[in-house]
Amino acid sequence: MRPEWPRRSRSVLPLGSRIRVDGAGTYSGVYTVADTGPGVHGREIDIFIPDGSAAKRFGRRGVGVQILECGPGRHR
Repeated sequence: MRPEWPRRSRSVLPLGSRIRVDGAGTYSGVYTVADTGPGVHGREIDIFIPDGSAAKRFGRRGVGVQILECGPGRHR
């Protein structure tokens, strides 16, 4: 299991959705949307990185996101 997972805006992707993230370096890959973030709006995702220093180095950047499967979670 990967230690990072994406948060997303409830208005875009329901929980449980499978997405592919490209252009995020070592954090590129396939993820299951597992959380919502209060500061995440619209077409943004937040990849949780448990190491604060690594998260600051990664920063905020544009990445490619492909929806592989829309999850069963509640879509608001």
